[in-house]
Amino acid sequence: MFAVTLEDCRCESLAFSPDATLLAVGGSNGLVGLWRVDTGRPLRHFVHDLLGHPVRAVAFAPDGTLLAAVGGDHLKVRDLRTGRLIFKRQHPAVLTAVAIDETSTCIATACTDGTLRLWSRRGELTSQEPNACTAETTRLTFAGDRPVATAGPADAVTSGDGRWTAVVTGTGVQVRSTVPRPRAS
Repeated sequence: MFAVTLEDCRCESLAFSPDATLLAVGGSNGLVGLWRVDTGRPLRHFVHDLLGHPVRAVAFAPDGTLLAAVGGDHLKVRDLRTGRLIFKRQHPAVLTAVAIDETSTCIATACTDGTLRLWSRRGELTSQEPNACTAETTRLTFAGDRPVATAGPADAVTSGDGRWTAVVTGTGVQVRSTVPRPRAS
């Protein structure tokens, strides 16, 4: 178990990497942080928004190579191998959710203008679906090749393998193993 303490901000979004080795945390101060789950050590931080808009959602690509984040009116996608920004796309209103499909080739964004947008891995807009989400949309998932928008609290996540849970606390995030430790005899 470990705790991620955020100084002068609160946690806005959480996501585990597909292999459950990393935890991404989006802050209310416009920063995205990456932590190693096994040690609790921070790896790196990225500035998502220089104006300090909250990072409302973070998502890893299923192949583990990309990290997408949304905050304010823009989407940023980074290559996790290098940390470099691959692309940034501005939207006409505030973004509330992001997801990457299971092939790691399509990125979906939910915007408070009600439009769900799909982007290629290279940042090309491939489709727009008006009235497909609302300002209350907090999560996007993919059902096959179609994104699905849902609302609800996003203050806890479980890793894909079920071994870890991360819960937002008043001062940051608590990360716990769901695998019981063997008792000493």
